[in-house]
Amino acid sequence: MKIDLKLAAVVSILILIACTQKSTLIKLCETTISDYAKYRDNPETADLYANLFTPDGSFTLGSNTVTGRDALSARHAGSHESATWQHKMGSTELSNDNEAITGVSRVTVKTSPKDNPKTIRTIVADYQDTFAIVDAACLIKARGVKIVLDDTVTVD
Repeated sequence: MKIDLKLAAVVSILILIACTQKSTLIKLCETTISDYAKYRDNPETADLYANLFTPDGSFTLGSNTVTGRDALSARHAGSHESATWQHKMGSTELSNDNEAITGVSRVTVKTSPKDNPKTIRTIVADYQDTFAIVDAACLIKARGVKIVLDDTVTVD
């Protein structure tokens, strides 16, 4: 059996391009995950936070789903009225099956009421995401939260 070297070279190049593109898309989504924590913690970045989502993007926590950038921005602003927040991203696993980019990211959230900063609530959760590539950016189409641990302590 004779292998056409030119054909083999073209196929190899196409595979390399596909793998590189897949890797680039994953990296874009990793940046979105990182930016999410940064913008979520800052009370001044509600619009930047909301723009990490598609225009019809959703955030689901328990039975409550917030949909659309305006609602997401309002949720962000409202959450900062009475509490401080710190999101720390942990492990992230993303996959691209050429139909959609999905992922699970572990997050540890520390929050305290502004009027009682000695009460610290720690939440460990998994973000279960579906992403969309829009105008060369990776945006969150849907983010669900699965709580793994929820604990509150008061420090002296």
